[in-house]
Amino acid sequence: MFPDVTIEDYLRKGENALTEAGVEYAAMESRILMTLATGMDKVTLIAHPELPLSQDQIDSFMSLIKRRSAREPMAYLRGFQEFYGLEFLVSKDTLVPRPETEMLVDYVVHTLADRNHPVIIDVGAGTGCIGISAAINNPLVHVISIDISWNALCITRRNAVRHGVDNRLSCVQCDLLAGIGTNVADIIVSNPPYIPSGHIPCLQPEVGDYEPKYALDGGWNGWKVIEKLLDEAKESLKIDGILAFEIGAGMGEEVPEIIHRHGWTLIDLRKDYSGIDRMVIAQPAK
Repeated sequence: MFPDVTIEDYLRKGENALTEAGVEYAAMESRILMTLATGMDKVTLIAHPELPLSQDQIDSFMSLIKRRSAREPMAYLRGFQEFYGLEFLVSKDTLVPRPETEMLVDYVVHTLADRNHPVIIDVGAGTGCIGISAAINNPLVHVISIDISWNALCITRRNAVRHGVDNRLSCVQCDLLAGIGTNVADIIVSNPPYIPSGHIPCLQPEVGDYEPKYALDGGWNGWKVIEKLLDEAKESLKIDGILAFEIGAGMGEEVPEIIHRHGWTLIDLRKDYSGIDRMVIAQPAK
């Protein structure tokens, strides 16, 4: 057998390359990329590190290591990301779903539990993870998934089919709520762009260099898209409808004034598991 062609040899090479690139969990990610390159499961990798690799497997693995060393997100390499106990397809046209956004799903599921055939509008749907997760947990829900990107909506639709809720989900390509109509939704939910423009170059490379800028950039102060959403959302809500959206770290102190200025009543401002103000819940002021 030629030297340095076993699983163990290349796992070590992969780990070293990822460590040099500043990837935090280099050993774990090297194993994940080996499963992608070879089709072997983790148990086989652990139980049989002496197995040889073919040249095609080596080439595939080292290509993945190169991409991850350039800090391309693992979710893009795998093609999916876990969210709310489910797997969602992702692409470079969508944000990678994050655990803190699961708060929005929890709130939507709880709030709509007693409503008859409720309608959710998911603004900036991306993968569709918020609306689809809610629909899976409530068989009466209908979701209107909105995104400015047609490519992102294609991923939304594929995820809806994947999880069996495509007959209760409609995709609409538009900028926020333009043209959606009046008195449509029981709840409007959004994980909008809220990163201040000047902060984007300072983000982790996985985010700032790879995730779609239009889904990150909230203008100079982070509020540009959210304030536009606040101006448009009132018309699209039913009577007693609710708007729930995510904000970024450090934005919580400004929430009461901005909500009031745009004609809303603040119902709640909830912290995530890290103690950061993360979810805003509001209704149109009466």
